[in-house]
Amino acid sequence: MCEILDLNHNRLGYTLDLTCQGVRLIIAKSASVEKTMNLIIKPPRIAKIEPIKVQIEQKWYQEKDDQFAQIGGIFIQVDNPKNLELLLNYFDNIADYRVILSSLDQVVKMLS
Repeated sequence: MCEILDLNHNRLGYTLDLTCQGVRLIIAKSASVEKTMNLIIKPPRIAKIEPIKVQIEQKWYQEKDDQFAQIGGIFIQVDNPKNLELLLNYFDNIADYRVILSSLDQVVKMLS
């Protein structure tokens, strides 16, 4: 999960899903939402990847409750595609690691 900031570095929300084509966000309903948005994806510090400026085109908007909404959008522009690729690889590696740990945990339970 990454923080999502506006260009003034104000937190708008977080990523829920991230691909090379686009992003799914959860944001406060009070945030200004446009058809085209310029955002900063701020990776977790542990990833050691610089923030990535993106422009997205909103494809859908869904209110989740009285405070939050989800937005799905495609990338129109990415200022540093290499950093986006590094970030996607970082999350893929974490997912692989969690699958391995889960499998090892199941083996330990079977052997106990």
